Amino acid sequence: MPIIEVKNNFARHSLLWWFVLPFAAVLVIPMFFPESTFHIASSELDFFTDWGRNVTEVSATADGIFKAAFIDTKIAKYFSEFFVLPHSVSWHSEAAQKSAAVSQNFNNAFWMMIYRGIWRCCALWPIYIGIFFSMVLPAFVDGLVTRAKKSFNFRFHNPVYFYSSMHTVVLVLGLGVFIPLMPVTLNAFLLSTFAGLLALAFWVTAANFQTGN
Repeated sequence: MPIIEVKNNFARHSLLWWFVLPFAAVLVIPMFFPESTFHIASSELDFFTDWGRNVTEVSATADGIFKAAFIDTKIAKYFSEFFVLPHSVSWHSEAAQKSAAVSQNFNNAFWMMIYRGIWRCCALWPIYIGIFFSMVLPAFVDGLVTRAKKSFNFRFHNPVYFYSSMHTVVLVLGLGVFIPLMPVTLNAFLLSTFAGLLALAFWVTAANFQTGN
């Protein structure tokens, strides 16, 4: 089987932050947090309601996606059976009881994390679009205007700023992918920080954009 090597630096970073780390987080985070951590908090429901999201519709959409992807396909059933101790193991031993408890917590936390991630994606996508058009796109356009002014005044674009900001864009976009999986309650401060960092990174990138000329 041929091995595909990604040589582009930005492509490697994008693959890492957008796919590899979120996938690893899904497998690792449930090991360290109890199942209750991944319940959707009432304050989070209030937060999305304040943003104009109908949480009942969001829940219905998330339920449908989760059922179609994991229940109807029996993926959840087979995955859960993997963590069931065989009948030959004595349940009277302390090690077996602890192992069963840890396995059960991981299984429950894993699926609660997956469901909440789907639920948050359903709730967040209009907000992400709003952030893009209200903050990121204007910042990018303003950055292009700043770059045009530099070109008109024969000033150099800073390649260090360009490449560092490009990597920051990739990192912050990766944060946007990771936000639905975070083992914390989403709030206005977290999302506004994400939006501000993303807008700033796009502005610096556009202001120092390299054409190769």
